[in-house]
Amino acid sequence: MDRGAPQLAYFEAEASQYDLRSESLPWKGIRATEYRAIRSLLGIVEGVSILELGCGSGFYAQKLHTLGAKVTGVDFSDAMLRELRKKGIEGIQSDVLSLRLGRQFSVVLAAGLLEFIDDTGAF
Repeated sequence: MDRGAPQLAYFEAEASQYDLRSESLPWKGIRATEYRAIRSLLGIVEGVSILELGCGSGFYAQKLHTLGAKVTGVDFSDAMLRELRKKGIEGIQSDVLSLRLGRQFSVVLAAGLLEFIDDTGAF
């Protein structure tokens, strides 16, 4: 089943409000727990190059950027990437399964991405 088109339409429509929703229940608690886990796993990120796949409007990217990481976000929604770029973070529009960047990153983060991928084996 290709869920791409309905997902894209949803995220395009929701992009401008997505950050606000991350700050309200139940997402606020979920995001806080996920972020604590991410921070614990990554340790010091100052100067570290991070590629965030499925970055959306940049909830995690912004937090890591604020800590001094060099974050690049990838998302399939142009509207989400416009929100990301407002935060001063580079955004690349692509489906993660066909992404070819030609450069390397120290860390690849994919928080909240897998549930939107039909073929996780290919990912």
